[in-house]
Amino acid sequence: MKKTNLKRTILWRYITIVFTVLIADALVILGGSFLASSILTDEYLKTSIYVQQEQVGSSLDQIVYETLATYARIFTTDNLDELSDSSDIDASYDELISQAHINTMIYAGVVTEYQGYELSSDENLPTPLAVDQEKVINSENWINYLRTSPSQNGEELYLIFGKKVINPLQPDVPVATTFFYVHHALVADIITNITASTGFSFLMDSEHYIIASQQQDSAGTYLYSPNDYPIKNDAHHEIIQIDGKREVIAITPLSEITSSYGFNWHLVSVQPYQVLFSELQSMQTLIFITAFIVLLFSVGLSIIMTRRLVSPIKKLSQKITGYDPSLPPSFTAITVEDDEIAQLERSYDEMITRIYSLMEKNREDAEYQRKLELDSLQEQINPHFLYNTLDTIAWMAKIKKEPDIEKLVLALAKFFRISLHRGDKFITVEEEVELIQHFMAIELIRFPDKFSVTYNLSEEVKPYKTLKILLQPIVENSIKHGISSLERMGHIEINAYLDKKDVVYEIIDDGIGFEPKDDLFKRKEKTALHKGGYGLYNVNERIKLEYGNGYGLKVKSTVGKGTKITIRIAARL
Repeated sequence: MKKTNLKRTILWRYITIVFTVLIADALVILGGSFLASSILTDEYLKTSIYVQQEQVGSSLDQIVYETLATYARIFTTDNLDELSDSSDIDASYDELISQAHINTMIYAGVVTEYQGYELSSDENLPTPLAVDQEKVINSENWINYLRTSPSQNGEELYLIFGKKVINPLQPDVPVATTFFYVHHALVADIITNITASTGFSFLMDSEHYIIASQQQDSAGTYLYSPNDYPIKNDAHHEIIQIDGKREVIAITPLSEITSSYGFNWHLVSVQPYQVLFSELQSMQTLIFITAFIVLLFSVGLSIIMTRRLVSPIKKLSQKITGYDPSLPPSFTAITVEDDEIAQLERSYDEMITRIYSLMEKNREDAEYQRKLELDSLQEQINPHFLYNTLDTIAWMAKIKKEPDIEKLVLALAKFFRISLHRGDKFITVEEEVELIQHFMAIELIRFPDKFSVTYNLSEEVKPYKTLKILLQPIVENSIKHGISSLERMGHIEINAYLDKKDVVYEIIDDGIGFEPKDDLFKRKEKTALHKGGYGLYNVNERIKLEYGNGYGLKVKSTVGKGTKITIRIAARL
C-alpha cells in the first residue's frame, strides 16, 4: 500500500509539473499576443498619429509666428506716433490695419485697447475681458493665448491671442494691449487630418481646457473627465472607456510652441479601439483556441507517458536521496534498458564520482594552499628582522634628538609586534586595544591637534580572545572619512566591554557622519577593496566566518553629528 501511494504521489507530481509547464507555455503564447498588440499599437501611433500630431504642432507654431510678424507690421514706431497724433484715432487705426495686409484666412480681425479707446477692425469681434488685459500686461511672454470665444452673433469661434504693445523707444512702458482673433475653423481643419473619419482630435492646455476641437461644441470648455487624459512630458497613449466603448487616445505635447511661447499645449487624438485592432483581436481569438486544444492534447499525452516513467524515476529518486557525500560512492544498476532514464542514471553516477573527486581534490588543494600561504608569509616577513630594524631606527632618532620620529617608530614596532603575534589568528581584547593605542599614537603624530581619543576598557573583558585587527580598519575610516575634513578638533571614543556572552566594541566619532546605505556590507569590486584596505565589508565578513551570522558590525550615523560602529563577537577565553 505504501509503495502504491508513493507511486501515485510521484505520478501526480509529474503530471502537475507537466501541466504547469503547459500552462506556462500557454501564458507565454497569450502574453506574446498581448505584447504584439502593444508593439503594433506603439508602432502605429509612432508612424501615423504622433507624426501627424507633430506636423500639426509645426503648423500651429507658424500661426503664432505669423501673429508676431503681423504685430510687428502694425505697431512700428512710426505707426504708433501716427496713431498718437491722429485726430480721428478710429480711422487711423483702420488705415494701419489695412496697410499691415492681415491674412484674413488666419485672422477675423484685431482689437486694440489704446489710451482708453477700444479700436477694432471688426465690430462683430468679442470685446476683450479685463482679466485678459491684466494677463497680457503682467506677462513676460512674447505672446499669450487667452481663451477660445464665440463672436458677438455666436456664429463663429475665435482663438484669442494677446500681446502688450511696446514702443521701441520706450520698451519698459507698454502703451497698449492688442488682441488677435484666429479663426477656430482654420485650426480645426489643421487637426482634422490626424485621424480617420472614425476618430477626432482636439487641442488642450495643461489645465485640460479645450482650445480647439473637431467637435466645435466642446471648444472653449474644460474636459469633463480630465483624469482620462493624463499630461506627460512626451508622446504617449492610453486605452480608456468613453460612453461604454474602448477608445485609444494619443497625447503629444507641442514642444516647439511650449518652448518658444510657454503655451504648454497638448494635441489629443481619439480613435475607436475596435477600428484599430479588429484584425489583431481575431488573431488573438485564434491563438486562444489553438493554445487550449494543444493544452488538452498535451495533458492526455503526458498522463500516458508518465505511467511508463514513474517506476525508474522513483528508484532513481531513492538512489539520489540515499546518497551520503561523506562516503565514497557505490553504484547499483536501476534499469537495464538503454533509454533516457538509464542515460540519466549513468550521468548521475558519473556526476557523483566527479563531485567526490573534486571534493577530495579541493580539500587537498586547500591544505596545500594554506601551507603555501604560511610559507610565503614566513618568507616575506621576518618579525625579528622587522623589530630589530625599527628599534635601530628608533635608537638613531633618539641619538639625533628626534623624539617625534622615535615615538613614531616605537609605536609602529609595537603595532607590528602585536598584529603579527607569531602568526596567531587570535589575541586578547587587551592586546587588541593596545594595538589600536599604538596605531592612534602614529595617527596623532601624523595629524597633530586634529582629534583626541579616549579608551574605556572594562577589566572583565581584557582576558577574552578576539580576532586581531578588528578595530584598526574601523578607526582608520573614522579618521579618514569622519574627522579629517572637519574644521574643528574631532574626538574618537573607543569602548570594549562584556555583554552577557558577547564581547562588544564601540567606535564613536563626532565627525561629519553619512547616510548608511543598504548595500554597505555587500561585496564591492576588487579594485575598491584594494584601495580601501580591509574596509567594513572585510571586517564584517571575517567576524561572520569565525563566529556565525549572529555577529558582525552595526552602523549608526547621522550627517553632521557623527558615527557609531558597534562590533559584536562571541566571548571566548
